[in-house]
Amino acid sequence: MTEDPSQHLKQFLQLCDNFKYNGFIDDAIRLRLFPFLLIDNTFSWIDSQAPGSITSCDKLAGKFLEKFFPISKTVQLRREILIFKQLEGESHHEA
Repeated sequence: MTEDPSQHLKQFLQLCDNFKYNGFIDDAIRLRLFPFLLIDNTFSWIDSQAPGSITSCDKLAGKFLEKFFPISKTVQLRREILIFKQLEGESHHEA
């Protein structure tokens, strides 16, 4: 898994687009493959979910991002963007 949970999901969905099986909808394929791409605490997290509690890829993505990229982190990043200030004498690249 990449460090960024959103990027991980994006790469996962791109990978899944390569798999097509007659009689299987995309959601079923994604739900089956997702645990195989997880390591360490992310694998423990998916393994701890109650059987049948994740029934769609959208629900899986929502729970995954909620756990590994919580709203508090989003708020923190937005705050950092809003208070960004280039210091005097600092190039744009350095800032």
